[in-house]
Amino acid sequence: MKLHEMAKTTEVCCVLLGEFSNGIWHAKLSWRKSGAHASVEFDGNRVMAREEECADVVGFYHTHPEGFVEPSNRDNRTMRAWCFSFGKPLICAIGTSAGIKAWVFEPGIDAAEQCARAAIFGRNWFVASVR
Repeated sequence: MKLHEMAKTTEVCCVLLGEFSNGIWHAKLSWRKSGAHASVEFDGNRVMAREEECADVVGFYHTHPEGFVEPSNRDNRTMRAWCFSFGKPLICAIGTSAGIKAWVFEPGIDAAEQCARAAIFGRNWFVASVR
């Protein structure tokens, strides 16, 4: 079952580990966690340690079981906090049974920019382009 198809019943979260180059985000979906219908918890300390050691956390992917593909208020607050902590842009990718969309959050900027394209290949690879 594809990750965004799981969005019908449970929220799933993955950390995106990868890079940004020439307007394209490439990342591996890592440390998959399942949660309840409207929330999922993951190991924030592990994410911080990974960023401090490898500087390759590029964002987060999660599903919305309700089907809305826009970032929630909680998503916006959380992404702004991670951007501030890391001091760099991050991707917030959201999957539903209808598909996947992604936004780039920049440190110090309230509004996120929607990516032109976002996709998951297989069960482990995420790609998005800003143009």
